[in-house]
Amino acid sequence: MTRFGEKAWYGQLVVLLIFSVTVSFGIWAVGNATLSPAQKAAIEKYGIGGTIESVKREHEDGLEVFTVLQKAGSRTLEIQVTKDGELNATEEKIKTDELPPVVEKVARKYLPKGLKEAEKSVITVYEVEGRDSEGHRREIRITRPGIVLLPAGQPGSQRENKPDND
Repeated sequence: MTRFGEKAWYGQLVVLLIFSVTVSFGIWAVGNATLSPAQKAAIEKYGIGGTIESVKREHEDGLEVFTVLQKAGSRTLEIQVTKDGELNATEEKIKTDELPPVVEKVARKYLPKGLKEAEKSVITVYEVEGRDSEGHRREIRITRPGIVLLPAGQPGSQRENKPDND
């Protein structure tokens, strides 16, 4: 008959062995999700080469994504990949003085009492050309979850960065 302390020690050994096997096979398991080799390759390609802080399996606009929080030095990057390892989006906090001039100008127009924080986001967008119901040639941009981004000049869109000679 074993004592409680011995059982606890065996349990710790089992956890250590599982962790060792997981790391040796190249599967990252942090938080509530495990990344596949395809997802890991995407993180290595689009990431900043830092430490993985967390991995979460989530639903973003109806799309199942795996969100990885990666840190390297003072930088923190959030990377979203699909279950197939395709990039959905990246988000990185930046200082407001790092904004491109045109972005800062538009932001100050809508936030005249000051800019507090900023984030640089990159999303996967598909550009599709075709004809609408009236036969007019159109181009639309659609995000991976199926959100249509309206091009400048269409009803509902706004273009703040108009050249002075327009």
